[in-house]
Amino acid sequence: MKQFHLIGALVAALALPAMAQSNPKTVPPVEVNVEQVALEASHLRAITALLQAGRIDDMFIATVRREKPTSPGEEEFYAYILTRLSSDVVLAQLAPVYARYVTEKEAGTLSGALLRPANQRALGAQVDAMALSGKAAEQRNAANSAAFATFYRSAEGKRFVELTRLTKTEVNKAMGQWMRGVVEEIMTGPLKVIAARQVSWVEKGMKEEPEQYVPAVTGLGSVDRFSTVLASAVYRNQHASWQLQRDLAPLADAQVLKPENLAQPKTVVRSLAMLDVLDARLESFLSESSANMTQFVAELRAIPMFAQDSGRFTSVLERQMGISVKFAENQRTMVSLMRQVLTFVQQRPGKISAKGSLLMFDNQADVAPYNALVAELKRQMALEESMTSDTQERARRAAEGKF
Repeated sequence: MKQFHLIGALVAALALPAMAQSNPKTVPPVEVNVEQVALEASHLRAITALLQAGRIDDMFIATVRREKPTSPGEEEFYAYILTRLSSDVVLAQLAPVYARYVTEKEAGTLSGALLRPANQRALGAQVDAMALSGKAAEQRNAANSAAFATFYRSAEGKRFVELTRLTKTEVNKAMGQWMRGVVEEIMTGPLKVIAARQVSWVEKGMKEEPEQYVPAVTGLGSVDRFSTVLASAVYRNQHASWQLQRDLAPLADAQVLKPENLAQPKTVVRSLAMLDVLDARLESFLSESSANMTQFVAELRAIPMFAQDSGRFTSVLERQMGISVKFAENQRTMVSLMRQVLTFVQQRPGKISAKGSLLMFDNQADVAPYNALVAELKRQMALEESMTSDTQERARRAAEGKF
């Protein structure tokens, strides 16, 4: 999903007062201890009062309302952000930024100057101009600049203009982070729910048939479509994984590597036939997983806002499906190793016998290659246990919103 381009509107919003005077003297910033700022609420209250006196919050909101989204599918997110945007939000984001450059005492002095009736009238006109664009905005600003002439010639006016320049980058960063946070909040909500359900399912050993999850409706079309597409893809993946686990269960029950079974030629033949079926089932699962991913990406890109850039959200499912695929590939490796063990003993008819839990070889030279196959099989089984633990941890982190 593309980043919102509305953040750039803030540059225009907070730089416009400087248009009235193109060459103000540069006033150095006041160094303020950040830790002290965090502790002194009275300082932040003074800064907040300064921003209100300068109508900074109103200018920002007016400019954002004027801007229009530039990427497909962003319209409803834009409308949603506007429902969350308020003076309180803007002031809360910007006060800490300005506090780095303005002392509590200076904030009071500047507020007093800005609150003079003539300046408030000019600032009100400035806010009105922010709602306009193109030549209309230029004309309104030109007409308004004269009203600010006296103020901009004063020390307070020069300092106010300088502050808009000094804080511009940090202000845009702060508001940009807030906007991204709003989008993240609405987008990651469904992901957290789906991940939490995944945690529960994985912790139960993936042995229960998963249930189809129906995401709650947010009222934002793109979000609702995304949630539905993702939930369906995850369900398909879970259901396929569950079916695979169910189909592999007979392999464990058959105990094909039990010495007494390995020593029985007919049992070995039946075991090899079972492995043939499981091999085909694993191949089918891998093909199904690939088709599921292809379907998910196609459905995701059919949603306008994901049409060009769906990478981040695609990766969420890719990670989950990647784990399932690794499980299947590991199972396939184990099936291959089991086949090698069965073939090994099948090629030595009458030369292998079972004695309790041990497999006895008439030829001592057969012991080492047999043990090597068993050791590799055990290594793959340990790898599967590690993957299960990793899957559980990833699911838990996703449920906490740590994607």
